[in-house]
Amino acid sequence: MDQSFEFDFNEAAKRLIRYLLEGVVVGVSVQLIASKKISVNEIVLIGVTAAAVLSLLDTFSPTISSGARNGMGLGLGLQTVGYSGPFLPYNV
Repeated sequence: MDQSFEFDFNEAAKRLIRYLLEGVVVGVSVQLIASKKISVNEIVLIGVTAAAVLSLLDTFSPTISSGARNGMGLGLGLQTVGYSGPFLPYNV
């Protein structure tokens, strides 16, 4: 039972860039959409949290990860245009 472990640096670099970029996008979206002033520390924390959550979802449940990204995009898009109907009962 010889199991070898091989680490792919190219794949790790691609994933790191992907999750960092997603975290930055979430942070910028929060800054632009929020009605109250949010500190830079909180924005960074939100972005890092989003990147970590998406990374974990990609690793352990890729199908849920796809739905989470779609839902996040829909929610941010609807908030951007000012929609607060039955899908978004809470304002940011």
